[in-house]
Formats: sequence, structure tokens, C-alpha cells
Amino acid sequence: MKSPLKKALFFLSGPAGLAFFGFFYYTYVPLIKPFQWALAPLLVLIFLLTAFRRDWGILFFVFAFPLVNNLPYFFGITPQIPHAPTSLVLFLAFFFGWLLSRRAQTPSDSVTRAIFRPVYVLSAVVAVSAAITFWRYTNFFPVAADRVLEIVVNVNALRAGGARMSCLFNALSYLTALAFFIVLMKSLRSSRSALRILFALSLSTLITVLFAFVQKTAGPGLGNTAPWIDLNQINSTFKDPNSLGTFLSAAIPLFIGLAFYLQGRRRIFFILLSGLCFIALPASGSRSAFLAVLVSIAALLAMAAFHPAVRSKRKTVWLASGFLILALTAAAMVFLFPQSSLSQRLRWSVRSFSRGEPANAYLTQKAFFWTIAGHMVRDYPLTGVGMGSYIVQQPDYFKQMARQWTYTDSAENYLFQAASETGILGLLLVLWIFWEITRRFRRAWRESLRSPRPAYLVIGAASALMSLLVNYQFHSYIGNFEVKYLFWILVWLLFVPWAPPETEREVPFLPGRSFKIASLLLIGAFGAAHLWNSTHSLAVNNRAARFDWEQDYGFYEIEKDNREFYFRWARKSAGLAVDNWGATLVIPMLASHPDIRENPVTVRVFLADAYFRKTSVIGERLLNESRWQDFEFRVPEAAGEKIFLVFETDRSWQPSKITGIPDPRHLAIGLGEPWFKYPAKIDSEGTVSLDKAVFSEWEGDFKTNLIGFGSSRLGFESPAECAVLRLWVKGQEALGVSPLIIIRLDDRVIAKTMLTGGDWQSLVLAPEMGKGAHVLTVEFKNDFYDSASGEDRNVF
Repeated sequence: MKSPLKKALFFLSGPAGLAFFGFFYYTYVPLIKPFQWALAPLLVLIFLLTAFRRDWGILFFVFAFPLVNNLPYFFGITPQIPHAPTSLVLFLAFFFGWLLSRRAQTPSDSVTRAIFRPVYVLSAVVAVSAAITFWRYTNFFPVAADRVLEIVVNVNALRAGGARMSCLFNALSYLTALAFFIVLMKSLRSSRSALRILFALSLSTLITVLFAFVQKTAGPGLGNTAPWIDLNQINSTFKDPNSLGTFLSAAIPLFIGLAFYLQGRRRIFFILLSGLCFIALPASGSRSAFLAVLVSIAALLAMAAFHPAVRSKRKTVWLASGFLILALTAAAMVFLFPQSSLSQRLRWSVRSFSRGEPANAYLTQKAFFWTIAGHMVRDYPLTGVGMGSYIVQQPDYFKQMARQWTYTDSAENYLFQAASETGILGLLLVLWIFWEITRRFRRAWRESLRSPRPAYLVIGAASALMSLLVNYQFHSYIGNFEVKYLFWILVWLLFVPWAPPETEREVPFLPGRSFKIASLLLIGAFGAAHLWNSTHSLAVNNRAARFDWEQDYGFYEIEKDNREFYFRWARKSAGLAVDNWGATLVIPMLASHPDIRENPVTVRVFLADAYFRKTSVIGERLLNESRWQDFEFRVPEAAGEKIFLVFETDRSWQPSKITGIPDPRHLAIGLGEPWFKYPAKIDSEGTVSLDKAVFSEWEGDFKTNLIGFGSSRLGFESPAECAVLRLWVKGQEALGVSPLIIIRLDDRVIAKTMLTGGDWQSLVLAPEMGKGAHVLTVEFKNDFYDSASGEDRNVF
């Protein structure tokens, strides 16, 4: 009997799950009508089917999850558009239907509970890591920040929303796959049910293979995306070619084992299906999948040859013949189809290896990704960087290791991915699960000793698992939910009683009270350590200061007009972190509302803290003209430190609604590049002495006359510890825009200003400067010249 608390939690899990599903669907599933007309009926069907006929719902999900992954591509929803994988959305509808089913019962078989222990603990660790990491990317709202803002979270200018999405999807990659295994274990416990599952899986595999042939011959762009089309790799019904190759490489040994298990026409069907999968595999272009299928079939042959129940008088000859056929078939696959993507990639790998190139070259940067994962484990051994954060923190590690690299990806190894995001604890739990799978295989092997037929099926499932484990060494498949679901189907097959159980019973391995207490303490310690890391070295503000990236929110992309003037449009609320290089800040502003004269726009500017919480008002401006205007604001004098500004506008407008221009943005104001004003005279009251410095000549491409993009340098000897620099400059405007310059002292920025007025002017700067040799650099940032009009912007 379940306790009242468990009954209440089970009763509430359904409504809570549906509420989460509604939020998830609205946030992460593209609400494009044609796509919804295709997806929504499928979700309703599987939800209702599972809620009222649980076994039918499971069969339908197993049939459908390999077939829906490229559905968004038919409606122009490419991977570049962030969205939830379709197989994940399908599983959520299926799972919440299962929660509403009253027939979900816990199995009494104690053997299953051994693997449930690491499964439950890993699920808890993933959930705790995801919750804290997700909170970190809200900037700890509402404790620290007063709003959830789309701030920058790494040196590649990734936004917090993308980081939260990565955190959520990675967590669901673990949790939904583990939940699927639990559903199978709790719902289906007979060989008859398992055969139905395998037949459903075989039908969807057949459809996948047939569509792969259609895609390869008739139209590579059918349900595929441009990057994979360019690489001559097909994805069939899967998210990408790697997922297709991985699925097929595991399906082949599984169906071979099933063919030997069955009899009659069904055996012929599965032999033919295995052959079709093998023929379709090269079109995916996946080298790891090709290696995996060779290893798995070799393992299948070896286990079948040496299994005591498989009677063969000449096992050695049979095994050698099998390996020879496998080798010849593999060679034919590569060399008889030289135009296939797989053949070309294998040949390229061989050439790279023969030329003695680094392993990272023919491993397509995987070795470097593994190295970064190792650095993350070294820095955060107990907890990792947080669920879904490997790909988020990866650019920061690129910069830390002084590597120029713009491409980001997962750790490209399942174990490295787990260790980098959940630390040593997560890695040990994953290894524990693999150990329990191995223990269960050994028991299933012993149970099948009395009959050859179950032995073939157990060997087929184990060989398919080995195929996936080989693939896991070269890809993490965090975003490929279809691969995860297939993995746990194969694990579940090992627990199905294909043969009569052994006479001796296994010693129960139950989660007793001591284990529960130890698990809670361990998870609590993990959560505390991860929370500490997330609020200190992994906090967004701390990493922004460490890696010196520009922090902001509420802005659209940077634009440049025909005058070399850079600006960004802002929403009604926007925030900006500015390096403080002077006490008088100047910000160019523009309001482009069509009714700006009749209805002026009010902008209030606030000083804020590092979480963009407003602390004080520094100005309010009224914009009643549609032209750029420079507005001055007094800010605290703190040279080189960041000042955080918040802009709040009373209204915005949407060009697509008012003018018909296809521009869906909500535009409040435009903000140009901030700059500073500096004193023109030296403060005589604060002057102790006047000494003359020894200056060299200006050096650089333009020396004293900067007539193009570039910089000029001037060396000098400072006779004092504290000195004031006075620089005489003149700017020549073009198209109403003044020259923008940045001044550095020994590669350290000390000033940023625009040279307005067109006359010679004095800039008095008081940087921190020691006695001795220094170099002053002036850089010209916005050169412009138009031969037709004679407009020329220069610096003197």
C-alpha cells in the first residue's frame, strides 16, 4: 500500500506535469500554424492513447519517436532556429498521459531495483544541478536581480535565454530517457510485450530506411538542412546524419539477433531489414557509426560462437567465416561506392593520419573538446560547470587557453560530457549504471544457457548496446533524444525474462533507510557545492569581469549606417555596461516614432548595480525630433571600472504594424556608441610642479595626420609618479559625424571621445602613471571618405 503522502504526490503529478508541458510548449515549440497542424494531432493522439490504453501508448511512442525528428525541417524550422526537438515534445505528451493512467504499478521484482538505485540518484543530481544552473542564468532572480533579463553569459555574446534553454534541454535529455526506462520497467514485464515493442521499432526503422533511399536519390533537401546537404550527408527522419548513423548501427545487430530468435517468414523480414540498414548506413557519412557497427557485429559473432547453448561443431570455422564476410562487406561498402559521404570521409581520415597530422585534425577537433572538458573537471571536480553549461562555458575556455575558435559543440564524448557538467559524482553514477547493465547482461546470459533462441536475442541487444557505447566515445548525443530512447529500450530488453529465471534467487539490493539518508546527504552536499560555485567563480557577473565581455540586455543587433556610425535599437527597457573613462558621459540618442513631434518620447536613465538593479536617476530626456542628439550625463569618477546603465522609455513602436515594412522589432530608442568629455584646462590648484617630458616623434602609418583607420604612437619619459597629460587634437567631420578616437597609455585605455567643433582642442587626462618610459596611442575608429561629395573625416 502506498502512503497517503505518496498517493497525494502521485495524484498531483498529473496536473503539475500538464502545467509544465503547457509552459514548455508555449516557450520552446514554434507556434507556426502549418507545423502545429501536423504536430498537435500527433501529441493529442499519443496523450489520450497512453492515458486510456497504456500499452498501446507505449507501442505508438516506440513506433513514432524515430520518425518525427525532421518534421520541423519541412516547415522551414532549421536547427539555427532554437526549438525543442520533436521527439522530446512527443515524449512529454506520452509521459504525462502515462502519469494520468491509474495502472502504473511498481514491479515487485527485486532484481530491477539494483539499477533503480543509481538511476534515481543520478536523476536527483541532474535535477539539482539543472535547478541551480538555471537559476544562475536568471542572475539569481529574485534574490539578486529584480527581473529575468537577457544578459550576455559568455565571450561569444550568448544570451541568458539560450543558456537556460541549454540547461533545460540537457537536463531533459537525462531525465526523460531515465523516465522512459522506468516507464518500461513498471509497465511491461513479459517477453510477449517486448516482441511487440521490437516489431513497432522495426516498422519505424523500415520507414526510416526507405525514406533515406528516397532522400538520397530523389531529393537530398527533402527534410534535410543546408549544412548537411553541402556535406552530402543525409538524415532521413532524424535530427541529423550522426543520429541516423548511430540508430542504424545499433539496429543492425539487434535485428540480426531477433532474426535468429524468430522463425519462418519473420526471420526473413529481419534479415532483409538488417541488410537495408547496412546499405543505408554509408549515406549518413558517420565514421563513428561505421566503426560501431563493425565492432558490434564482431561482438555478436564472437558471443554467438562461444555461447554454450548455441550448438555448433565447428565454432572456430564459423566465427572466422563470419569475420571474413564482415570484413569483405565493409570493404565493399567503402570502395564500391567511392562517392558516398562515408567513403570520402574515411579516405580523408586515412590521408590525414598517413601525413602525420595531429589526432585533433582527423578527429574533427574532438580531442580539443575533450581537453576543455578535462579543464572543467579540473576546475570544478565535485560538481562540474552545471547542467547544460559545457557548451555555454566553452568559449570562455577557448579564450582562457588563447585559442581562436568560433565553433561550439558538446564535449563529443558522453562520459566527458557527464563529468564536465555534473562532476565526478555524476560520472561515477553513470559508470554505476553501466556496471548494473553489465551485471544484468551476465545474469541474462546465464538464464539463456538452457535455450539457444533467447540467447540470440540477449546477444543481439547486448551487441546493439555495444554499438551505442562505441558511438558515445565520439559524440555525446545530448540533443539527440531519439538515440537516448533507443539506448534505454536496449537496456530494458536485458531485463525482460526471455528464458526461465535461474533457480537461485538474486540477493535483493533494496534502497533501505541508510541508503536513502546517505543519498540525501550526498545530493545536499553536491547542491551546496554547486550553489557556492554558481554564486562565485561561475556567476555571470564574475565571469564578465574576468573575461571582460560587454554586458547588456534589451538591445537588437549592432547596425552601421552609411556614415560609419554604429548604433543599436533598444526596447522599452534596456541595460548597458560601459567602461568608465571620464566623469561626463555622452550618449547619442534617436527616437524614430512616426508621431514623434505630436507625441514626444520620454527616456529616463538610471545608474544600476551589476545585476542591473536601478540605484539612482542620472537624467531624463525628452525626444521630440527624429534625429540623432547627444545627451550628457554625470557619472561617478572611477577610471576603468564598469558603470551599469538602465534606459527606460515610455513607449515603443513596431514598423511592421504601422508602415508595413517586414520588421517585427519593437523599437523604443536608438543608442549610438557612448563617449566621454574631458577638461580642456589643467587644474592649477592641484598642480604641485610643472616639468617638461621628453617626447619622441609620432609613429604609425599616418603619424600626426590620421586620414584613415589606424593609430599613431608617441613615446615619452614621465619625470613624475603622478602626471597630467595634455593632448592637442582636431577633428574633421563628415556627413555631420565627428571623428571617434580611443586613447591608450601603455595599451591601457584611458579615454574615449568624439572630436566635435572642427577646431583644435585640448584634452586633459590624468591617468594612473608611474615615473619612466611610456607610450601614448591614439586610435581613429570611424574613418569616412566619399569622393563624390568630398566628405572626408580625419583626425589631426
